[in-house]
Amino acid sequence: MADLLPRSYARPGMLPPNSEFGIREITPRLAGSGPSGAYELVERMEYLYVRVVKARGLKWSDEFDPFAELRLGGYSCTTRHVEKTVSPEWDDVFAFSRERIHAPFLDVFVRGRGFAKEDYVGSTRLDLSILPDAPASVQPDSSPAPQWYPVFDKKGELRGEVMMAVWFGTQKDRYFDSAVHADAAFPVDDKLAAHIKHIRYDVPRLCYVRVKVIEVRDIVFADKARVGEVFVRSRILGQAHRTRTSMDHRWKDEENGHMFVAAAPFKDHLNMSVVGVKNGKEEVIGHVNVLLDNFERRCDARPISPRWFNLMQPEGATKIDKYSAKISVILCLECGYKVLSEPVHYLSDVRPAARERERERKCIGLVELGIREAFLTATRTRDDRGSCDAYCVAKYGVKWYRTRTVTDSLSPRFHQQYHWEVHDHCTVLTVAVFHNSQIGDKGGLVTGDPVKDVLLGKVRIRLSTLETGRTYAYAYPLMSLHGGGVKKMGELRLAVRFSNTSTLGLFQTKAHFFRLAEALEPLSAASAWFYHVCRWTNPVTTVAVHIIFTILVCYPSLVLPTFFLYKFLLGMRNYLRRPKHPWHVDTRVSHAETAHPDELDEEFDQFPTTRPPEVVRMRYDKLRSLNARIQEIVGDIATHAERARCAVALLTGFYLMRHPILRQRLPDVVANFFRRLPCKVDCLL
Repeated sequence: MADLLPRSYARPGMLPPNSEFGIREITPRLAGSGPSGAYELVERMEYLYVRVVKARGLKWSDEFDPFAELRLGGYSCTTRHVEKTVSPEWDDVFAFSRERIHAPFLDVFVRGRGFAKEDYVGSTRLDLSILPDAPASVQPDSSPAPQWYPVFDKKGELRGEVMMAVWFGTQKDRYFDSAVHADAAFPVDDKLAAHIKHIRYDVPRLCYVRVKVIEVRDIVFADKARVGEVFVRSRILGQAHRTRTSMDHRWKDEENGHMFVAAAPFKDHLNMSVVGVKNGKEEVIGHVNVLLDNFERRCDARPISPRWFNLMQPEGATKIDKYSAKISVILCLECGYKVLSEPVHYLSDVRPAARERERERKCIGLVELGIREAFLTATRTRDDRGSCDAYCVAKYGVKWYRTRTVTDSLSPRFHQQYHWEVHDHCTVLTVAVFHNSQIGDKGGLVTGDPVKDVLLGKVRIRLSTLETGRTYAYAYPLMSLHGGGVKKMGELRLAVRFSNTSTLGLFQTKAHFFRLAEALEPLSAASAWFYHVCRWTNPVTTVAVHIIFTILVCYPSLVLPTFFLYKFLLGMRNYLRRPKHPWHVDTRVSHAETAHPDELDEEFDQFPTTRPPEVVRMRYDKLRSLNARIQEIVGDIATHAERARCAVALLTGFYLMRHPILRQRLPDVVANFFRRLPCKVDCLL
């Protein structure tokens, strides 16, 4: 039976990846399914946490700005300094990966800003061997209470006390996100800490602002003897729109008005200026500022009433007595829409700006992401060897997470887990890997030049391709497209799981051409299969088709059951052959790896072109040949269309002039339906 079916009827899915750019399934040690936040998608990693709270009774000859310095083997980090006090409060938390610790003692120095390298107020030493190991089941609030530790100077005299808490914990500890991971290849100060620590970004709530100007009244020009054209300019921060110029000072025909984008909590102002125009010169007649938070909020299509605002004269203008110019305008915040701040094909959130609409759209599930580890190519050299300072950014919905920066490592181990509520199944989770260009000897913090972090690659996971409750663990390639072609920058290992919490809510040119060809491939395969049946290429198949056709002609009642049975069996076969892994970037779909070097060079060329005239002429000739082929195809299509039109006209004429024997006395179905359509003839006198 399988030979009777065209092979291309299989479910169209992702093309089989090659060995270099394809995703690869991994078998990590997972703790199994569990509640959110249990860190079962990543491995357990232990850290030495040091919380420096404050100090008291510090003794020094002069006023100084104290700060604390921690030294653990070859690692060093400092707290922020507090100006001119002997009882500073820092409350800074530092974390050292236990697998990188090779020193038995932790030294804490209290120093002052501007001190010599050897000078310090006092120091204390902690023996790490007496600290208990991290418990197997760590609670988020299991950190010990801080204690006072005496600090002594070089002569052994007491110089004050420092309150600290030191303990071994895991990434589940509540201080993990706020801690500065100080196990870097260079000293970590308060400026560097801001660029390597874990950060959570909350995406601002964006909303459309509609401004529709109705009319302006009682405006007075500086030259009172003239009446000129005016227009209204509206501005919110860097966004600006203007109406058309009008002689009657009315704009009721501008139906939709102007649209702006603003972010909550809407503390910005809308500036509207009435500008007069004469002989090509513009003159500001009046202006008004309106706070966005005072706008009416609309979540539906109800009409908004216009409001009147008094205009103020611009600064420096000639004062006019009894200035009473007014402007009528419709202002509202369109909270029922979603501002598309992401690419349409990779949306991670489709909820509207209105809080009320968010409550109506219930959470249908939970997506959990475990960023495990990466294996990267070198992006810089340090000590005559390749190095990379990598971090990841996970983006979904209104919460973005940036992992800590793992410095000086080509195989960084992150093992951080995040989760988001899912309100729409057809959304995309994006994870990107960056090289931190702000740190190091040539980083932006040292040179003072604005430097962007280097994107090494990104991974997109569409939630609709994930099975509910299943944990996916894969190694995703990190690819970068540049003038030399596609380059693999490494791979990122992720674990992702989608959990269902509500059962009611779930039920560029060449590339597009090949996608369309793949979508139409079943029709082409069916046509080729029927052609071979008619040509008796396989006699067994042709005889079987004759038998099935004879049965269906003799028993018409079996046509629909046979059709639905065929579709059911086809669906079952496609389901069993479905991809077992989530879809990922496939270089074969984009045809990036097979692109000609000249095509890539043309893609990355500037405008106007910077290439030699010979190259431009070659590309122009290539375009002309392609255009000639397209014209030939269009001509063939036009020829067939003209023949089809003649055939349709011929058949239509023969049908209308058919012999009365071939006609029936009953009225035509189409004409009968047309005559029964409603009309207002019954309303006439």
